[in-house]
Amino acid sequence: MSQPNISRRLLNALLPDGPPWYPKKNEDFDKFLNGLSLNIENLLLYLEQLSNIRNPYNIPIELLPDLEKEYGIITKNNISIETRRMQLAVKIYTNGGTGSPDDLQNALRGAGFDVYVHPNDPAIDPAILLDQNFQVTIGDPVSAYIGDPNAYFGKFGGYLLVNGSIFTRRPKYLGIGDPVSAYIGDPNAQIGYFLGLEINEKTYNIPTDSDTWPFIFFVGGQAARGGSGELVSIENAEIPAERQSEFENIILRIKPVFTWAGIIVTYV
Repeated sequence: MSQPNISRRLLNALLPDGPPWYPKKNEDFDKFLNGLSLNIENLLLYLEQLSNIRNPYNIPIELLPDLEKEYGIITKNNISIETRRMQLAVKIYTNGGTGSPDDLQNALRGAGFDVYVHPNDPAIDPAILLDQNFQVTIGDPVSAYIGDPNAYFGKFGGYLLVNGSIFTRRPKYLGIGDPVSAYIGDPNAQIGYFLGLEINEKTYNIPTDSDTWPFIFFVGGQAARGGSGELVSIENAEIPAERQSEFENIILRIKPVFTWAGIIVTYV
């Protein structure tokens, strides 16, 4: 109960005028009003807590997973509570604006991501920037060793972010037998035994239709453009791996629904 009891003062103010309605301390009517005010006070305290149920900074920890689930945020066990609250705040309070590249870039950089948004204008084939090419450097071919800083396996390019993660499931069945000499009734051939479900994430191919290319924009590091203004290269930006879902959710929240994002980053 707060001090002073606002609920009791409210009840006193609502009583009619006249001596019969002025309760004497510790008499039955006074005790009744005290008990009634306590019930009201408890309700007010509950409502005050309820008002924070969608506030990412004040929501009780035990309710935090439910709010994260509502906003499509998948967290990891090694992320601090403070980071999770910050991720939620970015998701909830980000102003979508007009969906322009400037709006998206300001939202991403305001959330602490050192990235830039690059429109594909004039349009080029997105595969030029997104197709993955691998580079292997082994260091000294005679004395290379594990952990050699001059030995690395690298990847250039990126991936398409369209509608967030979409998963499909299909049943997995056991099928065992000699693929050359299997026959009906072969005791070594077993088909149809249910093993479980195989879960696959939907992926998107880079469009080959040049009419679609202007609807694909890029998010990454600094970019270089050619003499006609076309994109030539985009530096790979680094994003903390534990913030990947937050990073992608900001993009999906702000970008126009008919556009695809070419993501050129490395999660570290």
